Amino acid sequence: MKQAKINYAHEIQQIFRYRYRNEWVSHSFINQHDRLWIQAFNSLVRQGFIERKKTINGHKYRWKAAFPEI
Repeated sequence: MKQAKINYAHEIQQIFRYRYRNEWVSHSFINQHDRLWIQAFNSLVRQGFIERKKTINGHKYRWKAAFPEI
C-alpha cells in the first residue's frame, strides 16, 4: 500500500507538471479518483508540495514545490 501511495504521488506530480503547469485546479478534479489516490494527494497538500486556496465553490490547488531537475 505504501508503494501504491508513492506511485500515486509521482503520478500527481507529473499531472501538475505537464498538464496543469502553474494553473489552479478545481476540487472536482480530485473527486474523479479513488480513495488511495486522494490520500496521496492530501498527504502532498499537508507536506506543502501542493498549495490550497479557498474559493466560493470550494478549494483550488496548484503545485507549489520546485520540480526536480532532469
